Amino acid sequence: SGALSKLYAEKGNFEKAYVNMIINNEISDSLISGENFKRITQLEMQHAFDKKQNDLEISHLREKLTYETKLRRNKQVRNFSLLFGSLIVAFGIFMFYSYRKTRKADKEKEALLKEIHHRVKNNLMVISSLLNLQSGSIVDENTRSAVKESQSRVKSMALIHQLLYQSEMMTRIDFPKYLEQLMTSLKSTYGRPGKQIDYIIRAEDIKLDIDTAIPLGLITNELATNAYKYAFPESSGGKIEIDLYKMPDHKYLLRISDDGKGLPVGFDLENSSTLGLKLVKILSKQIR
Repeated sequence: SGALSKLYAEKGNFEKAYVNMIINNEISDSLISGENFKRITQLEMQHAFDKKQNDLEISHLREKLTYETKLRRNKQVRNFSLLFGSLIVAFGIFMFYSYRKTRKADKEKEALLKEIHHRVKNNLMVISSLLNLQSGSIVDENTRSAVKESQSRVKSMALIHQLLYQSEMMTRIDFPKYLEQLMTSLKSTYGRPGKQIDYIIRAEDIKLDIDTAIPLGLITNELATNAYKYAFPESSGGKIEIDLYKMPDHKYLLRISDDGKGLPVGFDLENSSTLGLKLVKILSKQIR
């Protein structure tokens, strides 16, 4: 159309040249519009593709960040668990060695206490043996009797220490067991041929500390010895009874009795001149 318009213009036919020029412009505009539409369509398609790619990349980045965050959190949890576990193990090892050290110290202390009680018992038995040897050379009967009573007192104290080092509890004494062994010893010491003097012990399961057991043992020794020596002078036999039981208000009662002739008329413990009964009074006040 552009060539025709130019040709018509050269021939002087300006009307047809103008018409062809208009047609040429319309065709050019139409081609330009088609090209523009095609270009716009391509740009829109490219934009959509780029947007999709960006969305995919963003999605991948989000997934990557989520995975890395989860991985980092898991790593932190694992590290914390390892640290906490290590602390628990270290604390357990520390407690184990502390327990072993404490247990070792307790065993050493227990062994030392046992050794002390054992040596005290042996020393008291040596004193008892010396008194026994001494009594063999004494002619006076009253003096011999006094020495023998002293020997019995020493043996009653030695028995306390013997039970302590034999016991699992180094501070408490099984007092019923002590009473049984004490009475067995007294019976063998003061028993006489032809006299059957028995004893009965009725005692609850009572455990006493050494500060109470020694005075109480000496009291029992004195009263049972008196019964063996004086309660049955004319009879061929008799019975000594020992009762020990708990009372209200955290108190205990020790009762020593016999079926012999009884105490003399007008007997007064407070004014008694014998060493044994003075000891009973003094020791009773001591342990209240």
